[in-house]
Amino acid sequence: MRRSDLSKNAAALFGAAVIIASLAGAPRHATAAVFNVTQNTWGTTSDVNSFAWAIDQANTQAGVDTINVAADLQINVDDAAPATGTNTWLARFTESANVQGNGATLVGNPAYVTTGGEIATKTNIVSSRYTSAIVLGDAILVPGLSFAQIGTSGSDNSSISVSFSDLSADGLASIAQLNEGAQLSVTGGDFRNIVNYTDIDAAGRGVFEANTGSTLNLSDISITDSSPFG
Repeated sequence: MRRSDLSKNAAALFGAAVIIASLAGAPRHATAAVFNVTQNTWGTTSDVNSFAWAIDQANTQAGVDTINVAADLQINVDDAAPATGTNTWLARFTESANVQGNGATLVGNPAYVTTGGEIATKTNIVSSRYTSAIVLGDAILVPGLSFAQIGTSGSDNSSISVSFSDLSADGLASIAQLNEGAQLSVTGGDFRNIVNYTDIDAAGRGVFEANTGSTLNLSDISITDSSPFG
């Protein structure tokens, strides 16, 4: 069949509003990619198969990419550097992505020493659960880190939709912060020992934070021992 005949037949089938692109020059949509995480430390954007690398790759490639974490992997974040411009956040998603945790856990071991010489850990809470954790005079040994910001504050993030499935965390300061218009769905996962050992006199923050116009869907998750309550 000639190309002109193909176009005529398609227009007759779908109506006059259908526009048939030249077969040779038809636009190609971006193909989503899969980035595997196998490293047991957070890593950097240049460490192939680390979580930091996978998120960076997903942010720089068009399409809804998948970040596939090795089953039951324990990922230590204690030596991780926060993402640029995020203070204590490990990462920022600027593109849509699906994170398949497969039972993996992000593990932090934040700690500080009080002026009285007590060592506070994620399971030994020295301060009141309802007040600032670290006060002037305390010494931070290992800072608390948060997982991910979704979108950028002050921007239109309505095109960014991220999902976490079967991903847990132990000993982080917060899990996710949704900026304006962003969307996050979290399915499965146990988020435990959430402690705000980040800054002097910081009052704490929520395990999940949803800012104006954002959408947060939580399904089949558990939150255990979150302190202090922000």
